[in-house]
Amino acid sequence: MNQAVKNLEQAEAVRRRTLSALKGLTEKAEAFELPAPLDALDQYRQKLEDNTYQVLVVGEAKRGKSTFVNALIGRDLLPTDVDIATSQVFRVCPAEREAYRLRFEDGSQMAITAADLPRYGSQVLAEAEGVPRLDQIIRWIEVDGPVSFLPANVRVLDTPGLGALYAAHAQITHRFVPHADAVIFVLESQAPISEPEIKFVEMILEATSNVLFVQTKIDQFCKEAWQEIQKRNEEILRQRFKDRLADVRVWPISSVNLRKAAQTGDDDLLLVSRHKELAAALQAFLFRVAGWSRSAQAVFLADRYHAESRTALEQRLNNLVEESREKRAETQRLALERRRQFDADWGERGQKRRELLEKIQKISLLGKQHMRQLLQPDGDIGSKQQAMIDGLLSLEAVSQHAQTLPAVVASSAVQSWRETVENSQQHCSELLLPFLGSVQALAGPEDAGIDTLGVRKAAIPIDESWLDKARVASGYSTAASTVIGGWATILALTGVVAPPVAIAVGAGAALFGWMHGWRSAERTQLKAAKQELSRHLASLIRQVHKHFLDVNEASGRFSLVDEHFHSFERSLTEQIDKLVAKKSAEAQAEMDRLTEQAKLNDEQRKIKAEQLRKQLTEWHGLGQEIKAIQFELRELERVPTSKE
Repeated sequence: MNQAVKNLEQAEAVRRRTLSALKGLTEKAEAFELPAPLDALDQYRQKLEDNTYQVLVVGEAKRGKSTFVNALIGRDLLPTDVDIATSQVFRVCPAEREAYRLRFEDGSQMAITAADLPRYGSQVLAEAEGVPRLDQIIRWIEVDGPVSFLPANVRVLDTPGLGALYAAHAQITHRFVPHADAVIFVLESQAPISEPEIKFVEMILEATSNVLFVQTKIDQFCKEAWQEIQKRNEEILRQRFKDRLADVRVWPISSVNLRKAAQTGDDDLLLVSRHKELAAALQAFLFRVAGWSRSAQAVFLADRYHAESRTALEQRLNNLVEESREKRAETQRLALERRRQFDADWGERGQKRRELLEKIQKISLLGKQHMRQLLQPDGDIGSKQQAMIDGLLSLEAVSQHAQTLPAVVASSAVQSWRETVENSQQHCSELLLPFLGSVQALAGPEDAGIDTLGVRKAAIPIDESWLDKARVASGYSTAASTVIGGWATILALTGVVAPPVAIAVGAGAALFGWMHGWRSAERTQLKAAKQELSRHLASLIRQVHKHFLDVNEASGRFSLVDEHFHSFERSLTEQIDKLVAKKSAEAQAEMDRLTEQAKLNDEQRKIKAEQLRKQLTEWHGLGQEIKAIQFELRELERVPTSKE
């Protein structure tokens, strides 16, 4: 059996097994009157049930990328004219009915028709004067409808075919790669991967290592010829990128034969297109680089919830079998004291809560100050670019640098912003740890329960990311997780990223004009050219500064950086308060349970204790299943991706 097909079957089995375990956990928790599982656990369950992946398709011009996407659809739907399809990304989603929409950066949409695709495919902005609003910037064009060979759970983002243009590469990498679970990089069979393509891969690897390589046009060459190119491509990828790529395998495909198979229904054409191998490889690859983490995060959350709930069940049993009234009363007193202390520390007027929020505000302030310093004319970005300009030794070097400068400035600003956000979040993660520890301690000492089953509690990992810690401890909703965690990616920053990049590209076009006129009129001295380029650098820095840091007086909105950090502080505060209220209520419910148990007579206590022992046995079985899935996921992560 093809290894990709085998991997896919194993991945699907793990996904279904994980869903079954999550369902059992939820049902048992309700039956045993345990605190409700974390919201995040249900969100991951929904992701696993949905089982959809978003894939970005990229490639240099004339590699057969758009033909490949149209072949997957089964008809020539997306425009392939290079002069038309250079500006927009198309999002293709399998659906029963056709629908076409423009999706803007603010999330709004506008319905269009199939006939409109070429026209809007070349339009970056709606008609706008001055600085465009987010509802005037097209994020992508959505295309829903029946498809022949695109897996039902895969959504494709088809990007423009590119020449060796840095600006377009940078824009796609920073704006769209974070939207995707994986990237399909299209090569061709005429020649091995080129240096510009290698540089593009380098740029993509700044955002993700989840790249699957496809080699088109195999029908135009004999088998020995295209296989030799395939082998050479894999050798180059292995030599240049080694462990930086999730997989260096290159998958061959004949888009022409695949398209004919869609038209005729000829299984022989489908076979020679080699689509079945690619489809299985893509699905297995998607699970490995994206689905695996969904299952792993879900079972991690389930494992922690299971451990915490097991402690609660053991404490209930411990109180029932305790013969001494004094000790039972002491248990109640300690539970009450823990809740009071938790409310005093972290409630609305709690000192620890206030100190935590003050530290978060300070981190936000430092983040804003850092961005202001970076985007000053003499800041890090401007200084580095000026040093490069000062080092240029020829008019040709000035010309070449002028062409890439707008995109480089925009790309540097975006990267600096992303790093600033990530650093701020990392600092907040460290601040949250004492709070999360207090949340966990509220349930009581972890060793307080008696080990009635003779099974040790599973250790809870402590090396997960800060966002996982926050999700695990607090059960953030999807919206809150996106607000806090998503800001660590360019995806949630499209409103920030798009304007500088769009302006940078436009500025680059203007720069070409003056440079061409300057060169054709007379070759002025190098010093004058560098001075002019320095002035343009200052202009670019001002434009980027404006988009990140200037207040929009027309709309009355704060700057994008200010709005981000205001929302960041507000979201964290809301989630902390929500968690405090939830955990305090759960602690009160357990105290009420202890009070009711104190009223039972000896016979009633005996019956209830036996019920709890049975619950613990069943709960232990769920825990064993969760551990088994974790082991299977670790094993699946190690399986080879190529043929045995």
